[in-house]
Formats: sequence, C-alpha cells, structure tokens
Amino acid sequence: MITDIHIHFCAADRFDELLQFCAEAGINRAGLVSLPDKKNGNFNSAVQKAFKSAPEKFIGFGCLDHRRERTEKNGAMQVEELYNEGFKGLKLLLGKPAAEDEFKLEMESSYIAGALKAAANLNMPVLFHIADPPDHFPKQPPGTFSRWIERGVELFSNFPETTFITAHLLFLAGGLSNLSRIMETLPNLYLDTAPGRWFYRPLSENKDAATNFFNCYADRLLLGSDSIFVSPDITTYPMLGIEENNRTIRRINRFLSAGEHEIIDDPYPGNGGGWLACLNLDKAVIKKITRTNADRFFKDA
Repeated sequence: MITDIHIHFCAADRFDELLQFCAEAGINRAGLVSLPDKKNGNFNSAVQKAFKSAPEKFIGFGCLDHRRERTEKNGAMQVEELYNEGFKGLKLLLGKPAAEDEFKLEMESSYIAGALKAAANLNMPVLFHIADPPDHFPKQPPGTFSRWIERGVELFSNFPETTFITAHLLFLAGGLSNLSRIMETLPNLYLDTAPGRWFYRPLSENKDAATNFFNCYADRLLLGSDSIFVSPDITTYPMLGIEENNRTIRRINRFLSAGEHEIIDDPYPGNGGGWLACLNLDKAVIKKITRTNADRFFKDA
C-alpha cells in the first residue's frame, strides 16, 4: 500500500469515485489538495468533506480565498481558520505563471508572507507549485524559466521555519545538479514526484544521475500523482476519470520501481512518443518515497 500526497479533490459528489480510485491504485492514505477558484474562492469544502468522512485515510491541503482582503494579517488568519477546520497543510498555486496572472497576486506579497508564517507556527506543510515545464516558456525572454525557479528558492529561503513541498520535482528533472544544490541549500524543502507527463524522458536519459539523486534525497521525496477529481461544470481544470488517474499513478510507480531492463511509454506529446527505461530504484528507497516519508504529515490524522 502507498501514500499519495498530491490528489486534487474538487468535487464532493465524486467521493465514491475517489475511494474506488484509491482501492484500485493501492493508495492507503492520501493528501487531498484544494485549488484556487476565481468565482468560488477555492474547493476547500470538498476536501474537508472527504477527510471528515474518512479521517484515517485522508488529510487536507486547503487553499486561501484570494477574493478576501490581501493583507499579511488576513493571510495569517485564513491559515489559522484552515487549521481550526481540520486541514493539515496549505496549497499555494501562485508560483505558476498563469495563476499569478489570473489572480493579479505575487507570491512575494505580504499577504502570502502572513500565510507562510502562520503555516510555520502551526506546523502545516505548504505544497507549493513553482514555474511550469521548461518548454512552456518558448515565447518568453531567455532566462524566464530560471527566474521563476530563483523566485521560489528566494521565497523558501526567507521562511526557514516553514516546511515546503514543491510539486513536480520543481520542474528540474532536466537540471538535477541545480536541484541538488537547491536541496542542499534548503533543508526545509521536500519534493513530490507528481510527474505531469513531461519529466520521464529527462530522468530516463540521465538514468545514473537520476538514480543517484533519488538515493541521495530519499528521505525528502514524496510520491505524488497529481490526480484530479473535478465537476464537469468546472472548465478551469481538466476533467479526468478513474482510469486516466489510475494510468498516471501506475506509470509513476512503474517508472520508479520496475526492473533494470523494464520500459514504459513516453506519455508527453512534446517528445513524440517512444519508450523509456525505468529507474529500478532500491526497494528501501521506494518504501520511503511511497510511504514512510509521508508519515510525518499524517500525525494525529
């Protein structure tokens, strides 16, 4: 059985689907993650309903409501409210360029600073999305991707008492030496493996370096599938069914743990298809990534 720290649950009426997905995927426990929404504020109510219905199985990462007053005091107050409502963590999407533009809000704002300070005081980890895959910046000035990463690292450095989990290996699967430097600089940083579809090829093509990285930071890596459950009327985020979510988590599990000569299909359209070698990580490393590292976030759950 595994722990998936990164499942977006934004539709309370899909709770039975969520349970079915977890059963089929072998997920014993999961972090259910809200998302911001310009119209409704967020999807915290769906996440809360789920973790209250199955507290032994789920914890919640709640979002701020960016429609409210954007002051340092209010950022802190919202995190305290989440804590009192039973949420164990905070989700922030503002490191994503499209989210910063949509909400007209920078991650360096005093409002976010207040939230991060409160999260540290309440021992709530912050699941933070920073940047996007490097090839999402083709029409931007040179260095745009790197600057987003630098902004995230600067922010994390300013809040050393806050525990951060950056999604998607910080989009640095193709820059593991840089990612290693960041991990050494920031002892308060964890990474999740939520792959999207893009990170398999850069890791597979640099298999030795990838294996060394996973072995070196095995205590600070968390399994995340980035599976998503939304309502059909929500057009901001993709509508995925159980089978698509299942394929995602089966692929990441197989990629990390399959045998030395095993391969998977490359799911990222930008790569033109093909087959990729799996990493064949040691069983002890897999156990940490897929289960035991997440235990600290499920205390008292």
